[in-house]
Amino acid sequence: MRSNPFIILGVSENCTQAELERAYHDRRSLYVNERFSLGEMGSYACEKLDEIDVAYKEAKEILESRYYVDTFDNRYKGIEDKIRNNDVDGAQFDLDRIPTRDAHWHFLQSMVYYKKRFYVETKKQLETALTLDPTNSTYQDAYNNLNAKHFSDSQKTQRERPQPNRESFYNNNYNQSDRSYKDTTVDGANNSDRVPNPCSCCTSLLCADCLCECCGGDLISCC
Repeated sequence: MRSNPFIILGVSENCTQAELERAYHDRRSLYVNERFSLGEMGSYACEKLDEIDVAYKEAKEILESRYYVDTFDNRYKGIEDKIRNNDVDGAQFDLDRIPTRDAHWHFLQSMVYYKKRFYVETKKQLETALTLDPTNSTYQDAYNNLNAKHFSDSQKTQRERPQPNRESFYNNNYNQSDRSYKDTTVDGANNSDRVPNPCSCCTSLLCADCLCECCGGDLISCC
């Protein structure tokens, strides 16, 4: 069974770094002079010094990990304050500097995206946060509110949007085509591909006949 490093050093598990350092030196001082003794006494002192060194290293790592967690939480609090004060650029800068991206990191990232009105990215970050911490009610409430406020309204708008009437569309196009077909008197238009209107032809001939008769001629003898 592995020994507790704090018990070996004679300190509490809630000790500070300074208390751990002091306990380490005190323990070493008990055996440091005896390690040069001959026989079993010297061997025992060397064994105890090795044990103390290993215990100190392990205990130090434990305390440093606790300190890191505490610092990490404080950093998150600073990011939350920046988001609350609408300093989204500062919050994003701090988020980008955090190497370990746990559920709360993704939740804070979703808040930054929400402030920027990037709702699709907000939803993705909340889904990641819920995947990492599915029992967190804060993340779940944020996700539900986002869907209710933005995505449900968007889907409803798409359902209620009027669909184009195909029959009306084709009728309008047909009428436009029919109008252009009948319009043969537009000045400067290229009408080479249009069919002449018979009424327009007769009218033109009658006008020409009248002009000829005024000049002493006759274009249409039956009139």
